[in-house]
Amino acid sequence: MTVSKGVEPWAEGAEKYRGQRLLPHVIDYYAHHEPDRVFAAISESESIANGFRDVSMKTMATAVDHMAWWLERTLRGSKKRRTLAYVGAADLRYAIVLLAAIKCGWRTIFISPRNPAILNLGLLQQVDVSALLYADVLRSMAKSLQKFDPSMSCKQVPSMADLIKSQAPPYRFEASWHDLKDDKCLILHSSGSTGTAMISPKFAAGLHLINIAKYRSA
Repeated sequence: MTVSKGVEPWAEGAEKYRGQRLLPHVIDYYAHHEPDRVFAAISESESIANGFRDVSMKTMATAVDHMAWWLERTLRGSKKRRTLAYVGAADLRYAIVLLAAIKCGWRTIFISPRNPAILNLGLLQQVDVSALLYADVLRSMAKSLQKFDPSMSCKQVPSMADLIKSQAPPYRFEASWHDLKDDKCLILHSSGSTGTAMISPKFAAGLHLINIAKYRSA
């Protein structure tokens, strides 16, 4: 099933396309049709005792668009190698970075701040990372990794506060399921707890852009 000509690309995020949907289209679809639907609940502060706030589909979609525009501006000229790495705090930016990277045509690998530098460096080299993105709290870690590969761009991503309150215009994602169904978006790796971290053989090139094809809501 394909979307009719003249219909917005995000229309492919509708339920009737289940099994043939791209992740960004699903977010954008709900942002238009159920904008208040909750995407996630995040803590108000570092202490969960202070409560949580809901992040709506509309807010999430706008945050992704904000990040996509930021990626386009910040990484312009860096696409010879099409893989970026991200390391950050345990917050929603992991999902935001991944979805924005898909919109911009990048693959993503997440590295852990708990890994020794030599382990993370090995992962970056295995997948030929072009840019290392980091949250503000991990600036020193990111900069130390860049010293080993000065050709790798190293940039701090926008804060969660800026992303959640963003009023960014839509970043159009024209690709269809059939355009990208065999492309990869996320590279996985082993933990390295028993030796050198390696790209997982099962997902050597990453994950297909397959959105929850077999998911069934409760």
